[in-house]
Parts: sequence; structure tokens; C-alpha cells
Amino acid sequence: EFGGGLSIPVRPLVKSVLGIPSGPIQVVQGLHVDYGLFSQYCTVKFKNARKLAEEMCSITEEEPFCIAFMMTILAIYLAPNTTVLVNRSFLGAAQQVGSLKQMDWCGFVADYLFKGIREFKESDAPFGCLKGCVHILSVIFIDLVKHAAFEVPNGFPRLGFVTTEHNKWVASHPFGSLLVRRLEESVYAPVLNNGNGNIVQVGECADSDTDTDALSNQSATDNDQNNQHPVSPGPGSLLIVTGLETSARSAEHIIFPRSGEQLQSAGPSSEPFSAQVCLCLIL
Repeated sequence: EFGGGLSIPVRPLVKSVLGIPSGPIQVVQGLHVDYGLFSQYCTVKFKNARKLAEEMCSITEEEPFCIAFMMTILAIYLAPNTTVLVNRSFLGAAQQVGSLKQMDWCGFVADYLFKGIREFKESDAPFGCLKGCVHILSVIFIDLVKHAAFEVPNGFPRLGFVTTEHNKWVASHPFGSLLVRRLEESVYAPVLNNGNGNIVQVGECADSDTDTDALSNQSATDNDQNNQHPVSPGPGSLLIVTGLETSARSAEHIIFPRSGEQLQSAGPSSEPFSAQVCLCLIL
């Protein structure tokens, strides 16, 4: 929808936004779970995540609490689907309580969101829900809004500083009236300029062949850098493009106009109405 803009890579910013672990162990879905644990979460009906959150408050043992917490936060926020039910495919990873801090939750959450964007774009349904933590994109966008009367405090993770009030302020202003802050002026500048997280122009992203071993095959050491910022970006995999555009290598960048240009539509869109609505939500 917006041409000639600056491409902002999302993956390197996930840790800055959420502050969750980005360790060396890949988060693997569908790992084996013993029947006892499986029956707690997935009997005839899967558990409602909100109900599980209430039950979690009365759990006093560390391991059951950690598993319940992970299943709840994944279902409600980090990797939500179209329901509020827990996803049994995450249970095997969540039960590895001793390794949770060493897992690459940042990469997993990013992958889940990008997959949700691709599925949304490929769907022929007249109305669709976008799976994944869309809030990451909202926080990044709000952090880049430039206005004399608008300011968000510095600090990481951004989730603790970009509040509902900031969101309301941005939402109350006409979309075309907002300017985008230059990346070198933003709170993300040191993150994007650190290591491989370069500030890049549209179409200049490089893929990475880096991969990590599955949880079941890798020993863990705690090298999580949660409290250190700027955050070094993790390895990329599928890269490029979004407004919610789709390409052969899809969807890890938000496209904004260059600094000094207003956000405004290039004209009437040929996309279905649901896609146009979702595009506004993402940006």
C-alpha cells in the first residue's frame, strides 16, 4: 500500500519488544508428552486458556506452575490462534521446565506470526483472523511515530513502556497525519545497527542458512541476554516484505515511507476489504 519506503526488519526487534528468552535451543512443536500430563490439558476438550490462568494462581509446585504459565501465555499472547484454547503441540516444549530460559522463544514467536500473516494472505475466506502476536507490530509502529506532542519513554523491553495510553493517542489521530521517525532517531537504532541487524532498504535483505538443533538433540547452556540491550538480532530465515504483501520469501519486514513523508495510501486498493482492515491493524 505504501511505496518507496524504508524496510524495518521485525525479527531483530522481537526481543526488544517482548524481553523473552532468545537462547540456542529451538522451540519444537509436537514433542512426546506422557499420558498423565496430556490428559490434564487435552482430554475430550482442550483447556480454555483463561480458565487455566485462574487455576494457575493456586498451583504451588514449580514445575506444574511453569508448564501452566507457558501454556497460558502462548495461547493468550505469544502464539494465539483463533480460539482461547491451549495448543497441545506446545505442551512437549513447555514441559522442559529446566530448559525454558535457553529456548529461542523470540524466534518461535516471530515464525508463528509470519506464518499467520502468510496464511491470512493466502486465505479465500471473506473474513479471517490473524494468528500470532500482532501486538509486536503495533508496539514497533507506535515507537516510530514522530510528533511534537507524542513521546514514549526509553527502556527495554518496550512492552513495559508502550502503554494503552500511547496506543489510544496514535489511534485518535488521522492515519495520514502521522510522520514516521527516522530509524537512527528511534529507540531501535542501536538494535538494528548491531551485528547483522542492519537498517536496510526495501529488497536488500539477506537470508541466513543458520539453523539450530531440535530440543531433543541439543544440550542447553544459559546464554540468554535478556537484560542486555541493545539486543543482538538472532539469525534470520525467511525474509521480506510486508504491509501484508506476500512473496516467495515472505513477511518479516514492515514497510514505512521514508522520514518526512506522511503515511498515506497510494490509492484505492484491489485487496478484499478484510485484507485492507488487517493491513491497517498491522501498521
